[in-house]
Amino acid sequence: MTATPSLLFGAIADDLTGGTELASMLVARGIPTGCTVGLSAPIPPGNLAHVILLKTRVIAASDAVRQVLEAADRLLEAGARQIFFKYCATFDSTPAGNIGPCAEALLERLGGGVTLFTPALCETGRTVYQGHMFGGAQLLGESPKRFDPLTPMTDSNLVRVLQAQSKGKVGLVPYLVVDAGAEAIRNATREYSAGGETLLITDTIRERDLAAIAEATFDLPLMTGNSSVAAHLPPAWLTHGLLNSVDLVTASLPAINGPAAVLAGSVADRTIEQLERFAQNNPLLTIDLASAFAGADVVAEARAFAQRHLPGTMIAIA
Repeated sequence: MTATPSLLFGAIADDLTGGTELASMLVARGIPTGCTVGLSAPIPPGNLAHVILLKTRVIAASDAVRQVLEAADRLLEAGARQIFFKYCATFDSTPAGNIGPCAEALLERLGGGVTLFTPALCETGRTVYQGHMFGGAQLLGESPKRFDPLTPMTDSNLVRVLQAQSKGKVGLVPYLVVDAGAEAIRNATREYSAGGETLLITDTIRERDLAAIAEATFDLPLMTGNSSVAAHLPPAWLTHGLLNSVDLVTASLPAINGPAAVLAGSVADRTIEQLERFAQNNPLLTIDLASAFAGADVVAEARAFAQRHLPGTMIAIA
């Protein structure tokens, strides 16, 4: 495969929706971005960023590591100057992984060193302070995420959560450092790394903190976090001459005519609230997963539901 030095950014997402979110954020900021699902699709040339979408969040850690490393190798062969490991803003994982094992494997593949973990999504109230994650004023471990059937987040202390699934030493870049700006973050990162802490959770409260973290980490071989911090990388690329303003493109989507259907796969409280609001004026079909596992043809049920109501109105299937 011919290397493409212009590929500034190669990302690996641990689920499909998060990966498309990341690609969309980069495109919205003018970065030509490719997006492929799985490990077999080719990486097309001509983009400045590329995101590989995997489904590794809740599989066995060994399988997740294998897939993530293969994705990284493909991105590196395509010329990526930085690898970004994308996971959920609520740090969805268990003591077995998969955030820690995947990040450590990537760090080793890239020659060691240090990486930061920035899951915060400040615009929706997902923040980190003193290493603890909050959803608004509520600690993560006291939120509905503690009832997640696959990755129950019962501990709000992300340093402790990451340490439980990692071999290396986990540290914290505290808010006083983050608030002091990019240079302070760089200096602290070097100091902590010299002391053996190579996996660093970052306190993050405001959008400007994400910008400072992005500026401090744009040249790290490996960065990890939510889409929100990656969205602040383009200004750093411009500042440091990795990107010219002429490289930026205006994102546009063609108009879509015809009926609309909403497919909801989340069981989060907010999603339930949104569906209840939608159902006040539009048809809603709720799929019974127990029936699906028992052999019911829920696909046929959903298709029949759609045919009954479309194109006369919008529908939702959850």
